Amino acid sequence: MKEAAPYTPDRRLGQAYHEANHLNEEGLAAICPSYIELAETDLRYREHSLIGQGSLKNVWKCWDCRAHRWVAMARLREDRGPEFYDLFVNEAWVSSSLTHPNIIKVHDVGLTSQGQPFFTMDLKGEGTLADLIQQPERDLRRLLGIFLKVCDAIAYAHEKGVLHLDLKPENIQAERFGEVIVCDWGLAKLLDDPDPDSDDFPFPDQVESIGNVTLFGEIKGTPGYMAPEQILPGRQKDERTDVFALGCLLHAILTGEPPFSGVGHEQGLAPVPGTPCDRDAKRTTSPHLPESLNAVYRKACRPQPEERYPSVLALAKEVEKYLHGFATEAEEPHFLRALSLFLRRHRLPATITLVALIALTTFAALSLQHINAERTRADSLASKVETYGQSEKHQSQQLASAAGTLKNLGVFRTPARSISEARDLAALALTLDPGNEFARHQLFSISLIQLDFQSALAYAPGPEHPYSDYLALAEAFPHYSYNSAHRPSPAELASFIRQARLITPHRGPLMERILSYDFSLRSHRDPEPVLALIEYLNGGSEQCRTTYQDRTLTIESKGDLHLRLAPGSGSGDCILKYLAVRDLRLSVAGCFNVTQLSRLPLKTLDLSQCPNLRLRRPVVLPLLKSMKIPPQPISTKEWKYGVHTLDRWHLTI
Repeated sequence: MKEAAPYTPDRRLGQAYHEANHLNEEGLAAICPSYIELAETDLRYREHSLIGQGSLKNVWKCWDCRAHRWVAMARLREDRGPEFYDLFVNEAWVSSSLTHPNIIKVHDVGLTSQGQPFFTMDLKGEGTLADLIQQPERDLRRLLGIFLKVCDAIAYAHEKGVLHLDLKPENIQAERFGEVIVCDWGLAKLLDDPDPDSDDFPFPDQVESIGNVTLFGEIKGTPGYMAPEQILPGRQKDERTDVFALGCLLHAILTGEPPFSGVGHEQGLAPVPGTPCDRDAKRTTSPHLPESLNAVYRKACRPQPEERYPSVLALAKEVEKYLHGFATEAEEPHFLRALSLFLRRHRLPATITLVALIALTTFAALSLQHINAERTRADSLASKVETYGQSEKHQSQQLASAAGTLKNLGVFRTPARSISEARDLAALALTLDPGNEFARHQLFSISLIQLDFQSALAYAPGPEHPYSDYLALAEAFPHYSYNSAHRPSPAELASFIRQARLITPHRGPLMERILSYDFSLRSHRDPEPVLALIEYLNGGSEQCRTTYQDRTLTIESKGDLHLRLAPGSGSGDCILKYLAVRDLRLSVAGCFNVTQLSRLPLKTLDLSQCPNLRLRRPVVLPLLKSMKIPPQPISTKEWKYGVHTLDRWHLTI
């Protein structure tokens, strides 16, 4: 076998390796021209055309020579000096800190050769939500889909601690392929930053609009979409400020214009709380809005922030309910409304059921006609008329009975909804049979619970009725015409309960129903009406005194103390459930049944000034840490059985 020749390196390979690592410019240009182009690029951005002008900045379409793409460059206007630099840079930094598919993306922030700040961002199309809104034929579902994407972007910003404060259709880019971008964060504010009204801009005497700022130094935002707290100096702005703007945006989507741009709002400003415009805005209803969205818009645009939706997600959830065919919570749907929406969502099953019912009814009618064929025509007609009348009265009575049951059972569980549905049932019963006194009494009682005494007087019972003393209560307050949207102040409600005791001192169940219904319509529960109810149930302020401070409640009673109304007449629960009580101190000269306190979230309980305690069944106080009782009011065995809380409870005697 012939031996292999020894390996001899090919010098050509070494020469090629040397040339590859020590190429001259011509060699590099031949094998990597893109690299050479990037290395020789001194100019980063090349201006092409002006695409937008504002009072603070101009936006140019630019070619990014290094990234090889078109971008939008925002630059401070040439006539804006250093006093505007921070405002401009703040917008760039806030925008770049938010990474969301529906928020404009910032690529670069820097200074021009003249030392002025600039930032670049995605170059999008020229279409905005304002353009879509102004189209003659608007696609409602598409626009609401865009609205939900905007809500998603703002909810994300809120989670990151950023408020937009200048939401309007012109600041929302909406492309025909479904892309939605929230732009212009020039007025954005961090939630945890202080909010002085005087240090935002340098020249308070300048009136010109700069960066969406009117009434320079005081009002920041766009007329027609600004919440009242953006108008009033010193008011705190939070997530609900953007909720207000989104409510205005919803109105613009459906009507083509913001809600506060017509008569009474010549400047396009939202109503200030406490003014006549405030009250008018609460009643504003646009005929162009669907019933559900009308209620959603009004709640989102309430002048008082605490009356609006607490978050953007809560607002978006309401719009999603509408799109899926469900009733919104803001409209407080009655039974018939909920039923109609149910039938719309389930058209095929409902149609099949309806056809089956018609077929069965037709078959039954034919059978009845065959059986009665020998009867005379006159007798047959008379019988049908009589049967029809009895059927209507029977149905009316059943509807009135259902209204009473729903009112009594639901007023303590789902007050607003139950009372609304009960009123609809009672009204329908009265329509079927105008002589149905029980239905009239239900409408009278429901109107009392709503504090709508003007309506109650229209259904007032006679003097022989067992509840005729309610009439004296309605006649004492004939000007009361409250409803679910218009409620008395907590002080007015407490005053009413105290005055009611002088008129009807033994109608505690009615007072508890009024309180339960009223509290279901408020986001914040004031303790004053609850204290008034405690006094009502225990002989008035002469016999019972109450003080409440820092979640500590003190009750002094000269007689027995009642804190619960029995089931059937009242809720059966302790009325202290309407208060956030942590520490309870009682001084009761008469008897007190400790069982009334069961399941309250009390941490300390002082019964040392209650010599006549009663304990009829076990008491559950799961958070109780300390309790004081008088010496041996009840055997220790009964106490151990009665206060069956956690093992950590401590009994102090």
